[in-house]
Amino acid sequence: MEFVTVTCQNCGSKMYVLSKCVRNVMYCTIHCLESGASSKI
Repeated sequence: MEFVTVTCQNCGSKMYVLSKCVRNVMYCTIHCLESGASSKI
């Protein structure tokens, strides 16, 4: 298993995730996911 560094699309914080879990858009918390996703609509 390989860990990679990704950046939260909402707040810009770095986090480590498994490479198989990487998505095109990543968020560090549910709060960032909700606020980031709602701002795109």
